[in-house]
Order: sequence, then structure tokens, then C-alpha cells
Amino acid sequence: MSFFTYVDRLIRQQSSVPAAFTIDDDHLVDSGEEGVERFLQPQASYFEIRLKQMMLRHQREYWREFRPFCTFVAGFIHNGRVQEMPFVIGPQRLGDQAAAAGGDAVEYRNVRVAGPFPYEGDDLQLFCALSRLEANNWAVQALSLLETVAKAFDASKVTRYLDIAAPLVQGLESFLGMDKVELRLGMQQVYEQPVGRGGLRPNALRARHELLLNVPDHTLDSAARQRFWVKEGRLFYGDRPETAQPYREADFLLFELRPLRDRGDYTTFDFHTVNWQETVKALWDGGEKLAEQKLRLTAAALVQCRDIVRPQRNNLLRWYRQQFDKELAEYQKMFGGTAVRSTHEMAARRDERVAALTSETLAQAALSGDAERDLAPELVMAELGF
Repeated sequence: MSFFTYVDRLIRQQSSVPAAFTIDDDHLVDSGEEGVERFLQPQASYFEIRLKQMMLRHQREYWREFRPFCTFVAGFIHNGRVQEMPFVIGPQRLGDQAAAAGGDAVEYRNVRVAGPFPYEGDDLQLFCALSRLEANNWAVQALSLLETVAKAFDASKVTRYLDIAAPLVQGLESFLGMDKVELRLGMQQVYEQPVGRGGLRPNALRARHELLLNVPDHTLDSAARQRFWVKEGRLFYGDRPETAQPYREADFLLFELRPLRDRGDYTTFDFHTVNWQETVKALWDGGEKLAEQKLRLTAAALVQCRDIVRPQRNNLLRWYRQQFDKELAEYQKMFGGTAVRSTHEMAARRDERVAALTSETLAQAALSGDAERDLAPELVMAELGF
């Protein structure tokens, strides 16, 4: 049984349907960021899910004390198959980011939940929920165990996180079914890939801020929804952004779906931490031929990495070649030796490699896109002399 089938039944058990809606783009104050795009482009962009703000209005009730936590499960295509990726955000992740909200209320801000993940196309299915857990020892330890297992694997690298995704989903199902776990609000949504030139559907897969409020959906009319604003990643309520006040009236969960052009954590992958470092070391140890071989291994590891989309992959191939040539020039300037390879030699090596490509590969590269950044990796590697 799919996890989404399980949580569908879980959500239906809520005493009332919580309000859930998208904050209008013109109600996002100071939200523009470099590198964040409006739409996801298949095979060319990434997405991440970021918990902007979460508030549990009552941390205590009578003699009971609670620990807030939230869960996200994303279903999307990776490596040609739909994968279910679970994420648990509990005391370990949230402990250092708690902010007093007055009284017994507690809130958390700006936590990356998942990603960046490469977007291969089709729909994105997402479950998110805010829950609270009665703070007895065994319950908190059970939640901490889930967090520890998830934290042991880098969730931003999908190919590695898949090793524990299925067992973690099963553990999450059991945990959410415990008597001491209370679902405060939950939502399951399918975001559709925009198709054609028609108007966007309400659940189109694009940049968006989603809000879940622990108030009955039918009590919040359209006028009330228009009074919500997001300023500097926090939820405000009022007629205008200048006079709006921080929202404190109910439990809520505010998260952001962010399409990204590039991922800045590429330096944490093996092609950089292992292959590229070995390339630089080989060069400065005096072996240009060995360094060239290591550079080709860097390029091969990068091209085979499923967590890097093609446009950024091609840009990184060019960047590594440029950095290699700079390192080589610095080495030769310091220690002498063969002059830096001439433009003619570079062109000859490039032409040799281009000629080695089959006509079929060249045709595919030409058809892969009209932008230089969308060329097939084989052509880019040949162009750069790998």
C-alpha cells in the first residue's frame, strides 16, 4: 500500500478540515531571491521544500506537555521511477531554531525540509502535516530514532537517500498511528506540471507558499484569506503589509516550494570532494598526464551523477576545465616546464574528440535544445578536450 493511501485515511480522521491555501504572489513581501525560478523545467531545474514557519499555539494543556513536529512525504520521478521520500522534522532538527511566541506558544522558522532535488518531469505529490507528541520518554525517543535514521543519510542526494526511504516510510506509518501522536493539521496535494499555453491550474507546479491553518476551512472566507501576508519568511495578518501583525491565533504550518536553477552544494559530491581534489593533487605533484587522467575521471563522475541536472552539469564541466587550466598555468609559472598548451593544441584535441563521436550522438546533441547549456554532455566533454 502506498504511503499516500495510508495518510489519506489519516487525514480523513480529522474532526474538521483545516484551511489550506496558497498565499498570493502579490502578498509575498520582499520575497525575490537570486536563482529562484517561477516554474520547474523538466531535466533542467531543481526543487526544494522549505519550512518557513511553524507554530504550535499551546505547548501545554493542563498537566500535559507537548513536542511539536512535522512530517513531509514527497512523491516524484527519479531515475525513471516514482519514489516516495519521507522527511521528519522533530526536536533534533527544530531544537536550535525555536522562538518564543508568547505564553505557551512556540514557533520554528526557516528549516530546509528536502532538496534540492532534480526535477525529471510529471506531477509532484506531497503530504505535509503538523503534529504534536505528548512529551513522555518513550514517545520522544521514538521520534528521535526516526530523526536519527533520516539524518544519517544526506537527503539532498536522492540516489543515496533511496536506500532508507522505504523502511523510513514504514516506520513513519507506525509512528503516526501511535495513541500519543496527535495530528493537528494535514494536507495531501498533487501539483501538476504545467502543460500547453493555457491558463495555469490552481495546483500548478510552480514557486508557491502554502499555508495550513488549524481552523475549519469553511470559517475562512476569501476576504479573510486575502489578509494573510508573508514578510521575511513569517506569516502576518492584516489589511495591508505595513500594518499587518504576526499571526498567533491558531496552529499553522507555512512552507515554500522553490524551483531552483542551480544547486550550490555541488562541492559535497564525490566528483568534487574526491575526483577533483585528486586531480589538483596530481597536478601539483608534477604529473600533468596523470592530472589529465584524473580530470577525465572527474568529468565522467559528474556526467554520471543523477542528482545534477544537465544545464548545471555542462556549466560545471566548463568550470572544471577552466580551473584545471588555471592551476596548470600557476604550476608552470612557479616550477617552469612545458609552456601552457596553445589554443591550436586545445582546438586539435577538441576536434579529435568531436570526430570520435558518432553521427548519431551529434544528432542527438543538436536536437537536445537550442541553448548551449542544453547540449548533450558527450559534446560538451569533447568540446572541452576531456
